[in-house]
Amino acid sequence: RPAAAGRQAAIRAGSGWDPDMPEAAYEGRKIALRLGCFGGHGPSGMGGRRNPGSFKGFIPAWDGDEFAELVQNDEELREWILDGVSRRLWQNPAARHFLEQQVIKMPAYRPRLSDDETSKVVAYIHWLRKQ
Repeated sequence: RPAAAGRQAAIRAGSGWDPDMPEAAYEGRKIALRLGCFGGHGPSGMGGRRNPGSFKGFIPAWDGDEFAELVQNDEELREWILDGVSRRLWQNPAARHFLEQQVIKMPAYRPRLSDDETSKVVAYIHWLRKQ
């Protein structure tokens, strides 16, 4: 049954709608779509594209294990969204090497997102990770 539940969650997330999706998460998905986030992080944020020069060679999915390695808490998630990088990783010389070398770099959305919009994108990512 877990595999079937996972497929069902993937279909719901891929369609962008779930009857149980909180309004903030739904709005956050729409904002991420508008910003082009799924072009890198994959459909609905569920699987990233190749990224030569990055540590693992691809842009991490928001629902994957790599996400948990790159984002330790909501403050760090907001740094990624708003600044295009986390301070923790930028200050680590080994991590910084990969951040500088990767072909596709995370854009900084600070000039284009309000606090409310950022919170909604965070809500969508939380919802997706729970599916």
